[in-house]
Amino acid sequence: MSSGCGDVLSLNDLQVAKKHQIFEAEVITGKQGGVAGGADIDYATNQVTGQTQKTLPAVLRDAGFSPASFNFTTGGTLGADDADKAVLWPIEDGGDGNYYVWRGSLPKVIPAASTPLTTGGISDSAWVAFGDITFRAEADKKFKYSVKLSDFTTLQQLADAAVDSVLIDRDYNFSNNETVNFGGKTLTIDCKAKFIGDGSLVFTQLGRGSVVVGAYMESATTPWVIKPWTDDNQWITNPAAVVATLKQSKTDGYQPTVNDYAKFPGIESLLPPEAKGQSISSTLEIRECTGVEVHRASGLMACFLFRGCHFCKMVDADNPSGGVHGVITFENLSGDWGKGNYVIGGRTSYGSVSSAQFLRNNGGFARDGGVIGFTSYRAGESGVKTWQGTVGSTTSRNYNLQFRDSAVLYPVWDGFDLGADTDMNPEDDRPGDFPISQYPVHMLPLNHLIDNLFVRGSLGVGFGMDGQGLYVSNITVEDCAGSGAYILAHETVFTNIAIIDTNTKNFPANQ
Repeated sequence: MSSGCGDVLSLNDLQVAKKHQIFEAEVITGKQGGVAGGADIDYATNQVTGQTQKTLPAVLRDAGFSPASFNFTTGGTLGADDADKAVLWPIEDGGDGNYYVWRGSLPKVIPAASTPLTTGGISDSAWVAFGDITFRAEADKKFKYSVKLSDFTTLQQLADAAVDSVLIDRDYNFSNNETVNFGGKTLTIDCKAKFIGDGSLVFTQLGRGSVVVGAYMESATTPWVIKPWTDDNQWITNPAAVVATLKQSKTDGYQPTVNDYAKFPGIESLLPPEAKGQSISSTLEIRECTGVEVHRASGLMACFLFRGCHFCKMVDADNPSGGVHGVITFENLSGDWGKGNYVIGGRTSYGSVSSAQFLRNNGGFARDGGVIGFTSYRAGESGVKTWQGTVGSTTSRNYNLQFRDSAVLYPVWDGFDLGADTDMNPEDDRPGDFPISQYPVHMLPLNHLIDNLFVRGSLGVGFGMDGQGLYVSNITVEDCAGSGAYILAHETVFTNIAIIDTNTKNFPANQ
């Protein structure tokens, strides 16, 4: 601190000023300590403020330029092939600390102790300045990211160095449960390549407002899949005929599970060992984050799990083909109930479980959360599902959500499965939820808002729900093998419900 005596500086003031100077020198030179003999560095950290900034030589390199081996003080020559070289005008020698690129003819001789002004001038056809500010304005045309994955070995190294926008510019092979901690930074992660691996890649501590754009998840293993549809979406229900569709593929079917043993009785004994219990998925897990969005995600055997998240969104899914788990899942089984979580727009295909599913979310009276403008195609279980009953030691039920303007096409089980209590596994009570003594089975105050939903070709129930206090309007269910609607509701308002050509098949596992 200053001594308070006007222009008298303390030793600490001088030390702080020196640290600022070193930081500025490191940013300009790309050398540790800001001195010629220092090690090359891509990032400089201000020891006073903690600010981290990419060095100008590193930014130059990422934009297709590189620092010349000389500067305007020492002098040198730009050869015929040196159009990508940038020359520093050093501050300590009266310069402005900017790098300059020569836009005139080459070779170009730069005398010692010269300046850009004395060696051709500053113009679009002579010296062009690329300083800490002016350089970034032009370089942004070629490079708009603070870091890119190709400069690092691991995603954690990328996360540690990230400042704002980062680029995934090469395929990255991850190990199961590999966890990347972003340290609370608010980032845009722009994915131009794939994340490849079996299991989960976990992103945690992403700051509010972070966006993951274009994440592409692909399994390393190609699973065995079944496809109980003909090419024109007619159902195949004979167990032997379903097994006859078995093949290895990431794009044309889903991995059989115990759900299929129930839906197609006899299939379990017909499947070869390699097609049972595969559990192959490539999952991007957003863990315990608030206000994070995933945009235009895609992939093969892909899943997207938001665990312990709030106010997060899956936006415009780009038709990922799902793995063995839910394609899009919001799971809040521990901690606070999930709130503000949405699936908005987009489309998914296949997947062994549901396309979009919620576990223990409660949007409150604002109904803050749910599914809007989404399409599910050929889900291995349900298209859109609110989980029912107890999972582990607590409830998985959901309250106060909205489901609007969405379509489910040809699911193996149900179209929209929006109940809370299950008849398949009856429970004596509801741990962590309203007791049955307060609200009998199927009479929970779910209070969902449900509007403009369409189901076609469900092999199970087209539209199912229970509870009370709901508003349901503009539901169309058609051409379903099972029941068009299965509703156990109380004190619920229904408007404009159309059930057309359902119960079209009669086989043992039909509903």
